[in-house]
Amino acid sequence: MTDYAEMTDPATEMYELAEMIRHHPGIPSTQPQYDALASLFGTEVGSDDYFTLMAAVRRRIADFEAQVKASPKLRPRPRDSALAALASIATVLSPRCGHEIWNQLAAQRITEAHITALVGLEQYFADAHPMQRLTNTDRQALVAEMDALLAVLASGRLDLDTLLIDAVSKAFRDLRLVLERFSFFGRRAVEEKLVIVASALRVAGNAAGTRASAETTSFIERAITVVKTIVSVVVVVGGVQQGAVVIGDGIGWVAKQAIEQIGAQRLLTDQSQGGKPPEGDEGEMTPADAIAAPIGT
Repeated sequence: MTDYAEMTDPATEMYELAEMIRHHPGIPSTQPQYDALASLFGTEVGSDDYFTLMAAVRRRIADFEAQVKASPKLRPRPRDSALAALASIATVLSPRCGHEIWNQLAAQRITEAHITALVGLEQYFADAHPMQRLTNTDRQALVAEMDALLAVLASGRLDLDTLLIDAVSKAFRDLRLVLERFSFFGRRAVEEKLVIVASALRVAGNAAGTRASAETTSFIERAITVVKTIVSVVVVVGGVQQGAVVIGDGIGWVAKQAIEQIGAQRLLTDQSQGGKPPEGDEGEMTPADAIAAPIGT
């Protein structure tokens, strides 16, 4: 992995999402809306992924709308313009528009004025709610590593119960999907899937015990490294946020318990701080740092 993380903010991400919906090169302009959205999502119309991605985009719009409404320092005019833009953009996803021709629908519902309204909030949210996200290169590298982990889970070589392997596999497949399609799902979905993966790894660590095979030991180490890397970028920026407390502590517990049980001490949290992750040095975190560093730094 290379640059590792880049700065962003909620307004920038919503602007980028709106532009992607409006100008995605994979959408034939004459398609009806339901086919156009399938082209945008890279799915079949009516498939599980189609509806999952549709719901994810709607939730991203609704989440940002709530964030705008909950920002009292925003001036009324830019706030109202942004809310009007979000309401219009949301209608592009309405089932009522299923048979409308895409280029006409997108041109009417996502206008330059709507894009300008979102761009107008970038500086405010960059100051008030700065965020980190994985670069595309590093996100793709993590997806590839999860593919490798899923292949190990499917190999039958791990000395774990079949039901547990199925649970860990499902958790990683779901995390892989939201990470691969981050533009549609956003950070909230990643955080939610991280919690589920952490729970699955906790059980795997307990089940592996002290007599785990070398391959099982290696798998759990690699899985924890992937989760820690994502947490260090997606969840934490500028100090520990509210969501990071729960997720960081949960995954820190997983790392401590699983690695402690299989004898790999290098990723243990600092016992002198009561099982909490020790505070790291300030500064840019590299991929190597993410592997060795405690959760939440």
